[in-house]
Amino acid sequence: MKNLALCGAVILFGACAANAQAAPPASTTAPAPQSATPAPVAPKAGDVVYDNTGQQAGSVESVNGNVVVVATEQGKGSMPLTEFAMGEKGLTMNHTKAELETAIRNAKAPEGPAAQTPSTAGEAPKAPSS
Repeated sequence: MKNLALCGAVILFGACAANAQAAPPASTTAPAPQSATPAPVAPKAGDVVYDNTGQQAGSVESVNGNVVVVATEQGKGSMPLTEFAMGEKGLTMNHTKAELETAIRNAKAPEGPAAQTPSTAGEAPKAPSS
């Protein structure tokens, strides 16, 4: 009788183990697929622009085709329309406010030593001195 009970327990345990292996754990199921492309945005002049941290970055100055001009305290910067999406607060760019303002400052700054000297357009190149 003991052998029969032990055998029944082994069979029952084996069946439970088989069932546990047959069902995948809930945590390994894949999440529902999300849309690969966000809904298109249609910014208008005057719209508030938020950065990707939720901070107000500026406002839309104008929209020219697929280029959005954003006005900030540092000046104006142009970005492709693809850099924008609708966020929790509204129109959101895919950059931080600091990144945008740095890009605006860098665009205003002269580039290299040539930008700091008078133009030499039309002059013949000078040979290096030996």
